[in-house]
Amino acid sequence: MKKELKYMTIEYTSEDLGYIELFIDELNRISEEIVRFFNIKEFGNKVHVVLNDKLEKFRQKYIEVGYYLEEDGTVPKWSCGFADGDIVETLCLKEYRKTLSHENADVEDLLHLILHEFTHSCHNKVMLDQEKYYVWLSEGLATTLSHQHDKSELIFNATLDEMKDGLTDYRNYHTMFKYVLDTYGRDYVLKLIEDYDLLVSHTPVLFEETKEVYNKSKMR
Repeated sequence: MKKELKYMTIEYTSEDLGYIELFIDELNRISEEIVRFFNIKEFGNKVHVVLNDKLEKFRQKYIEVGYYLEEDGTVPKWSCGFADGDIVETLCLKEYRKTLSHENADVEDLLHLILHEFTHSCHNKVMLDQEKYYVWLSEGLATTLSHQHDKSELIFNATLDEMKDGLTDYRNYHTMFKYVLDTYGRDYVLKLIEDYDLLVSHTPVLFEETKEVYNKSKMR
């Protein structure tokens, strides 16, 4: 079964029938916000979103794409979605709840998951070289534009290396990105996306600024 939206096609199964209509309007509204943020004039192919109704099938797709694996070659137990160009793979709600730390996921969480991965697809559309990026910017865009952590407590306890290339609590990426966006604005963020050399040179400074502001706010 499929739903056609302005910027995405949702492929789903009978597992999703109880809630798919609940978030179609929000998917349309927020995906429009995301496209405007990136200033994408010619969107091209719609993003094809697949809600997988089998966790193992999803994990096999994840392995085939070649994303981050555990040392033993298995898919991380927390993994619940990924973007590969114009293809987004997530899980239906029942299977989403089988992944680590998502046992209490609800329809709103699934909405934000889809939008998180949609943001990655949009980011890919505007990147000049998809091999040149920093994790904090990529995941900061996805967590923030999807509104995934709007209700989460801000934290900032990662190292600079983790923010650039590592793996840490995604709230760290959201915290740094939110600071940068609030302080310097959207146009500056778009410059960081377009100019990798600028991203490399500015990231250490932005990291220290974020840490300073966060620590001051925690002292109040």
